Amino acid sequence: QEYEPWPTGTEVFVPFDQDHHVQEEGGLDGTITAFVDGYYIISWEDGATKNYYDFDTVDDFVAAFKEFYNDGDDDSMSDGYQPWKYGTPVSWEFDDGWYDGNIVEWKPSSKMYIIEWADGERNEYTDLDKVDQMVSNAVDDGGTDDDDTDDDFDDDDDDYYYY
Repeated sequence: QEYEPWPTGTEVFVPFDQDHHVQEEGGLDGTITAFVDGYYIISWEDGATKNYYDFDTVDDFVAAFKEFYNDGDDDSMSDGYQPWKYGTPVSWEFDDGWYDGNIVEWKPSSKMYIIEWADGERNEYTDLDKVDQMVSNAVDDGGTDDDDTDDDFDDDDDDYYYY
């Protein structure tokens, strides 16, 4: 099946700035201004214009816009799943104890979360029930672990990066 590009004027959204820092609230809006020679050109509200050769990334930007602005036409959400917002705290017990982290990315096209843990490690999760439990654990314990393994972790730190 041949790829059908998004039309010029399609709105997109990313929950980070152009330096790839996750925003506490909101993110950057943009608009697809062209699709030429197999790549997209997107103009961002901060004045930047960038070329994107990865169609999955652009598809995620479009889905993120729909998700962020609660547009009910997002096919990837047709099962009614409501994803967690960026920055949502999580907590999980691993073999060596409890760890806290935050959701730093949601990929609607693959229904995958990326979580950054207090030790800086990032993991991908497609088990949505497990992620829901991680969020519940963080809410139940106030977002802190019991073994103090992440004393240097600052939940207000905006040094999360999108890759």
